[in-house]
Amino acid sequence: MYHRIADPAPGAPYPGLYVSPAAFAAQMQALRAAGWRTITAGELGAAMAANRPVPARTIVIMFDDGYADNYLAAFPVLRRLGFRATFSVVARGGSTMMTSQQLATMERAGMEIGNHTLDHKNIASLGPAELVRQIEGGALRIEARLASQGVIVNPRTFVYPSGHVGPAALALLRQLGYTDAFTEVPGFAVIGRTSPLLIPRVRVSRFESLAAFLGSLPVQPRP
Repeated sequence: MYHRIADPAPGAPYPGLYVSPAAFAAQMQALRAAGWRTITAGELGAAMAANRPVPARTIVIMFDDGYADNYLAAFPVLRRLGFRATFSVVARGGSTMMTSQQLATMERAGMEIGNHTLDHKNIASLGPAELVRQIEGGALRIEARLASQGVIVNPRTFVYPSGHVGPAALALLRQLGYTDAFTEVPGFAVIGRTSPLLIPRVRVSRFESLAAFLGSLPVQPRP
């Protein structure tokens, strides 16, 4: 799980959410050299729903929020290495976030665009109407933004803002047909045991070395 692929400005809040472009490129190259392959979050969700194993050394690379540096710094590295990833975006966007054209370009290149709500609110604390607005409204806004660029999507991957999960949100995601949803609980998905709507992830921090990054991966045989 990544957020920003950039160097933080002095005094920037949450500096641990930043990973430098050079470090990110080194991490992706190391994954490639170690024989890892990528699938999208949606593809993992489909495998979990079917109780179908994925090949050894398969990883999901995810980016939360939708910052423009994801497109400018991460996307070229992923495309060069033949990797795919899931970018879960705050649908309303903003001046520091990816444009609709950038999202469409990535979708056409095989990336997945997921739903991170309309406004990045704590959905565990919302009433029924606002919960629907944030989750369903977020998906509709993403659909409309991409449709304006000639790309038709129906986002069914969801990422809980700041990892906040509540029973009402879970029920709504099931009702809306979401196949997979991701928390901020540290860990890995275990097909047949992990709930597809409560999938854990491993956060990549600015402060970890390349050796620590590789050491955080599960030990798996080469394919």
